Amino acid sequence: MVRATMQNAFTSRISRPPHYLMKVLTWNCRRVSSTEFIPTARSLLARYNPQVFVVLDTRIQAERAAPIIRRLQFDGSAVSSSIGLAGGMWVLWKNDLVTVHQLHASSRTIHVEVSLRGGIEPFLMSAIHNHPQHHMQNQLWSELCSIASSIDMQWVVLGDFNNISHPHEKIGGN
Repeated sequence: MVRATMQNAFTSRISRPPHYLMKVLTWNCRRVSSTEFIPTARSLLARYNPQVFVVLDTRIQAERAAPIIRRLQFDGSAVSSSIGLAGGMWVLWKNDLVTVHQLHASSRTIHVEVSLRGGIEPFLMSAIHNHPQHHMQNQLWSELCSIASSIDMQWVVLGDFNNISHPHEKIGGN
């Protein structure tokens, strides 16, 4: 009986998450200009219903992003351009649950301050798409170390670090 009561209490807490939880979906899509991007993105968004959607490796310039972003029906966006046909990323959000302020964007990062309505204190969120070539990755790691030593708030770092711990983790590619 005690076990069932504890399990019911635990289950009821999980089925009703606190109001300050939010969903972030990160997708390394590898090209938003593909005809498959919009239908696939809409399917993912319908399934997971995130408040923040991070799209990595868009492979388009920021000027071309607006019409595609409008079709995804988010309220706000922070965009970084690709370098040629590599990189580029978007951070998209819905204003009903979060307030987002863009702090900095580069070809490999977007840093935003996120506040949850009626929730916890603002936090820093950094979307990352590191360079695929190992010898080019140190600049981003230095930037992240510098930020870590200078901020006094919670920090979420997400994205594609293009880094593996062990060779057996890699599947395909060069």
